[in-house]
Amino acid sequence: MSTIKQQKLAQEIVFNLKRKKPLNKAKLLDSVGYAKKTQQKKAGEIINQVGVRKELEILGFNKTSAKEVVRDIMLNPKVKPNDRLKATDQVFKATRAYEAEPPDKYAGWTDQQLRDFIISKLTKKKLVE
Repeated sequence: MSTIKQQKLAQEIVFNLKRKKPLNKAKLLDSVGYAKKTQQKKAGEIINQVGVRKELEILGFNKTSAKEVVRDIMLNPKVKPNDRLKATDQVFKATRAYEAEPPDKYAGWTDQQLRDFIISKLTKKKLVE
């Protein structure tokens, strides 16, 4: 369960996204009542705490909505290409949505190799390499 400070911090993070001049991490912590020492030494740790992340998810910041936002930005012809990439990067970082794609273990296989493999799986026979 999230603490009151974590809830307030998540709300402040959302509000911060709408500011013309966003606050840095330390100032975000200050705005919800964290001690100066904590702001200076542990701002990143606190912002990345599970409780804060859960509160952000409740507020709609999750991988699915991030991908929708990115799609909308990337498909908007009015947005400059560099701004599209920057927005994409920021949204994916904020939601920790950067995920390595699993390697395609069938990349490089010919159509015949793929057919043989599928047939072998369907007939429970081993492929001869």
